[in-house]
Amino acid sequence: MKQLLSLIALALVIPTVGFAQSTPKTAIPQKAVHTIQVNADAVVHNAHIYQWERVNLEVDRIVAAEKQVQKALTSDSTHAAEAKELSQTVKELRSARLNRDVDRLEKVGAELSKLADKLQH
Repeated sequence: MKQLLSLIALALVIPTVGFAQSTPKTAIPQKAVHTIQVNADAVVHNAHIYQWERVNLEVDRIVAAEKQVQKALTSDSTHAAEAKELSQTVKELRSARLNRDVDRLEKVGAELSKLADKLQH
């Protein structure tokens, strides 16, 4: 009888232990993702009209928002590929800004906007 009760107790405890050990998914800060998307679109527009001061401000905003998003992405291993892609894209955007390369800014800005759209959904 004692064995039966201990088996029943064990059967009740095991599922809850497994549930408690699972890691909760970290929420991606949607405000930061939105900031990336809006500023990526603005970078493309302002680079075409050679508004470099605005481009610099927008890229700086993207870099700050990217740090917030990276923090959430790196805490959840299921988003490792997205974290790497975001990091590389922002790095390329910063490089294009320094070179004042309008074509590259347009290409990278569009990539960043698509990536932000994917992160929002």
